[in-house]
Amino acid sequence: MKKRIILPALIVLLSLFANIATAQSDESRNQIQVTINFEGKVINTELKTFSISASRDNDPDPKKQKKEETRFYLYLELKKIDIAFLRIFSKKQTKVDGTVVLADSYGKNLPRIIGFSKASLITYNDQLNSSSYSESSGLMTVALICSELIVDGVQVE
Repeated sequence: MKKRIILPALIVLLSLFANIATAQSDESRNQIQVTINFEGKVINTELKTFSISASRDNDPDPKKQKKEETRFYLYLELKKIDIAFLRIFSKKQTKVDGTVVLADSYGKNLPRIIGFSKASLITYNDQLNSSSYSESSGLMTVALICSELIVDGVQVE
């Protein structure tokens, strides 16, 4: 009788552990990488997160309206603090071109490719931490503003 109970309980526990392990491996399923081109140098950096927002100046009064301008904001959270990446933006008025690629390591989803040009740094945040559960000892986030953006081959105006 005990053997009949132990075997199904063991199978249930093993499948539960397999589901937990699969869920944890899915955390790193998508990989995001930014490539910056600056003065003939190419810097590749892995990202934890990446987001885009756009801002347009729309004045409802046609007499006051100037040329409509769109600004694109790129927010990057780096996996590791990258000194080479920081060095590029250490000078004021630095403008760079680059791409961000999101790739599915399982190959089930198509890669996303975001291209940007004439990007400059508007916000820099570096947070250091004495206790860490990853390979990094802190968190580095930057916000860039750019004037040209191409998302998966579509130029956004």
